[in-house]
Amino acid sequence: MSIHPLGNEIRAHRLRSKLTLKDVAKKTQCSAPYLCRIETGKSAPTDRNFLERLASALTLSGTQKERLIEAADESQKVLQLRGEISVKAYQVAYRFSKYVTQLRNEDLVELDAILARAHEKGDPMPTS
Repeated sequence: MSIHPLGNEIRAHRLRSKLTLKDVAKKTQCSAPYLCRIETGKSAPTDRNFLERLASALTLSGTQKERLIEAADESQKVLQLRGEISVKAYQVAYRFSKYVTQLRNEDLVELDAILARAHEKGDPMPTS
């Protein structure tokens, strides 16, 4: 599962427009599997020409197109969550990703201690 602004944005516009992945792929000159990878957060394109074609395929307004480009920029900072997680865990991870830069050092130390305790209980901690 991933928190991926661009994928969420594309999917919402595509479904609202009642377009399939194949419809949008044809209009943007890419493959449906590639669009699926974008929607699911497995790929995050930065090519402005592609984003322009995508905005056109989805018939986005100027404001919507700007939001799509902002979402593409945000998606470069994607947070990947491994395995199946609960809704509550997803909500916490989402809030953390959104507000981590606003946390005080003391809060980060406390969170790190909580995570260290979880690791001690046998939850494998990634090395990278």
